[in-house]
Amino acid sequence: MSVSDIPTSTQYAHRATAHRWLARWYKEGVFDRVLSLLLQRAMNAKKVDPSTLLVEGSFFPCAWRRRKS
Repeated sequence: MSVSDIPTSTQYAHRATAHRWLARWYKEGVFDRVLSLLLQRAMNAKKVDPSTLLVEGSFFPCAWRRRKS
């Protein structure tokens, strides 16, 4: 997720606020802990087979976002 993915409506926090919180949670490892807990629960519920897990590491640059800035 990037800052450009954050809605601009007044219903949501300002982009700078959202960015600050996302950066803090990333730095503190919140996302890793949440993902780990979800994976652990899915494995305990027999919803995920660890022998079939796959990590996708492709990168698709989004040139139109760079041009808009």
